[in-house]
Amino acid sequence: MKYKVVDYLENIIKFDKKHTQVIKGLAILFMVLHHVGSLYYNQIDLNWYARNSRDVPEMILLFFSTGGKVCVSLFTIMSGFGLAKSYGRYSQKRSSVGGDVRFILSHLIQFYSIYWIAFLLRLGMQCYTPDRFQQVFGSDSAAVLRFIAGFFGLSTLFNLRGLCDWFVTAIIILYLVFPLLYRMGKHLRYGLIVIGAVPWVVRWFIPTMHVDTVLFCLMSFATGIILAQTDLLDKLCALKGLKVKIISAVAVIAAFGLRLIFSLYADWFFALTLLVFCTLVLSETKGVNRFLMLLGSHSANIWLLHVAILRLINELLTLPVLLRYIVVLAAALCISLLLEWIKKKTKYNTLIRKLRQHEEAECLGCQCGFG
Repeated sequence: MKYKVVDYLENIIKFDKKHTQVIKGLAILFMVLHHVGSLYYNQIDLNWYARNSRDVPEMILLFFSTGGKVCVSLFTIMSGFGLAKSYGRYSQKRSSVGGDVRFILSHLIQFYSIYWIAFLLRLGMQCYTPDRFQQVFGSDSAAVLRFIAGFFGLSTLFNLRGLCDWFVTAIIILYLVFPLLYRMGKHLRYGLIVIGAVPWVVRWFIPTMHVDTVLFCLMSFATGIILAQTDLLDKLCALKGLKVKIISAVAVIAAFGLRLIFSLYADWFFALTLLVFCTLVLSETKGVNRFLMLLGSHSANIWLLHVAILRLINELLTLPVLLRYIVVLAAALCISLLLEWIKKKTKYNTLIRKLRQHEEAECLGCQCGFG
């Protein structure tokens, strides 16, 4: 079937909130499965799968659970994209250092308004006795400092133990450097992505490098910024026809195969193919798109709560991996639905909007908790 790219300025179909929610919904499905599986393929060694599975079904499940690490790239791309879209509108009115500070503060307020509630809930689930608190934060004089660092999402920045997710720290740092990266992207375009790839090139020669740091998020974050600056996702939405959908599906399968072999090094490519597939196929698939949009709209809460829920369930029940996955996902979604209902009734979100520093209160990609 022949297809063509319609001029995206004239086409009524745009890359909008629906598409971002679908992508985030798929990303959170991968994230929860990745942590429920709890085995991570991070090197180039195909024998690893056979050593860590007892049969073919278990090996297939391992393929998907380890490949779930792609969630980091997906969320980081969408975070960079959402911030850049919001900043592009905002900077037309306020292009100054003071304006940049207000922009960053506004988005940090939005982020912390979600993170702090999740942090307190995790505290209740994991530190419900003094002994539990000491297990997490320690019993020495530095316990209070560890708690404060965790409360502000900076534990991993100072290499402190606690409840803070490393990705929380990475996202906060990316917020702080975003205006600089945005301006670099204006001048360097795709060169910004090349610069972001440098840590991965270094790791190829030093495979023992730890990847769960902000440095290894730069490539995906830069990709999101460039996608926003070039309007490539709007142009992608203008692609029509069955052929392009089939091509996107084949690309996802091929990228997944590369991920099985090259592990973390293929995550960026895998994420891009998933982004295209979500935009062209899943966003238009009735039923599937609504489910993914529901998960996407609650992805921030699910991300921040699911690990604590998983640990609590592991203490109480012994469940097969797939059943544990469903229980954790369902529990996190139910808690998120309840949280959002409470926020609405108490006008919590209204208060947060008033606290924010500019009128761009809702950016395209930030509802995942990164904007």
